[in-house]
Amino acid sequence: MSQHSFMRRRISTLSRQRGVVLFIALIALVTIMLAAVALVRSVDTSSLIAGNIAFRRAATSSGDTGLESAIAWLSAEQIKDQAKLPADQALNNTSGTNGYYSNLSDMDFFSAARWADQLSASAGKDASGNDVRYIIERMCSTIEGEAPIAEKCVFSDAESQTDSMDTSKQHAEKSGSSVMFRVTVRVTGPRNTVSYVQGFIY
Repeated sequence: MSQHSFMRRRISTLSRQRGVVLFIALIALVTIMLAAVALVRSVDTSSLIAGNIAFRRAATSSGDTGLESAIAWLSAEQIKDQAKLPADQALNNTSGTNGYYSNLSDMDFFSAARWADQLSASAGKDASGNDVRYIIERMCSTIEGEAPIAEKCVFSDAESQTDSMDTSKQHAEKSGSSVMFRVTVRVTGPRNTVSYVQGFIY
């Protein structure tokens, strides 16, 4: 084999090798690009999920505002009722615009129509833009306008602590039975966030 022929064959082999390396490099580059795109999408999805969880937690925390507003409304109405005759007490009558119902009913709390202005009360909007509304139900099955009675209502035997400053004299004292109320709060916020909170008051 001549020197000239050997050199030509070596150059041809090197050219083929360079072509294979280029092909492999292109495949590796495409693979890296696909991995980078998948990583970016994964990070975006994680950020979106974290943001949604934060909005949901903020909405749930805002539910306390609705509970406090319901307690304030009930307290004000009970003070008013002390000056009225039992048959004329406001808490014996349903008031949809105030979000108050004197009897339990089969309400669909997950229906947006249930939370219309004339059927629920507004506790306003908080700093995060969450709209808070609430519904109060007296735990009774009485006739409209009827005062709560033991056979048709759920009562709680509330107890109050007296002499709390002196631990040696602490004792529980019955303060009388109190009718119970169920408060359901619906909070709607950014990104179509909806949260429900429910509590019992007596």
